[in-house]
Amino acid sequence: MRKGVCSAIIGSVLLFCGVTTAQADDWMAPEPFEVVSGDGSMVFRFSPDDPFGGGQADAGVYRVGEVEELVYAVQELRSWAYPQNFFFSEDFRSFVFVPSPTQEVALEFFTDGVVVKTYRVNDLVKNRSKLTHSTSSVWWTQSVSAIPGEDTLMVTTVDGRTYSFDIATGSITEKSRDPSASRAWPYVILGAVAVGAVVLLLAALRVLPGSRRRRPGS
Repeated sequence: MRKGVCSAIIGSVLLFCGVTTAQADDWMAPEPFEVVSGDGSMVFRFSPDDPFGGGQADAGVYRVGEVEELVYAVQELRSWAYPQNFFFSEDFRSFVFVPSPTQEVALEFFTDGVVVKTYRVNDLVKNRSKLTHSTSSVWWTQSVSAIPGEDTLMVTTVDGRTYSFDIATGSITEKSRDPSASRAWPYVILGAVAVGAVVLLLAALRVLPGSRRRRPGS
């Protein structure tokens, strides 16, 4: 009986935690868009292959002029994307695609329309307990930004790791970790040890002779 009650309580707690931590997803269907380079000489054009963003997109970079010229077509680019998912090099020959968090793929680096480097979430986030889950998504970043004029992408993950990437090659040029992300672990361990010591002490007091209250008249 007691075991069944405990199981019911644990199940209720897990269900409550799952309901309260899950977030609802409300994604807008992708639409065609374009991104113009800083000097106005290049334009990236993106068009999803269907209103629901499935399959591969029709995308390419064009040189702006009296007669527009295709510089390169992008191969194997996911159709579910928005302008904020792209970070370009200064010359627009390379870019980083950050897929929506419904994907386990974290970053894709393209040069002249071809993927040259791919990172998955597991490659960048080492402590998966820090990930935030929704009904269909996994949120793994704190921030993603490009450094103007340096062709560098800066990414900070939810577990406090910061990476610098070369946009042209996808290689990691620098990485660091927020000390506060690991600083709490000694306190967690000490707290667990302290709780364990208290539990053992209480258990010992219950079995020691004379530790139980005597009944009146005994």
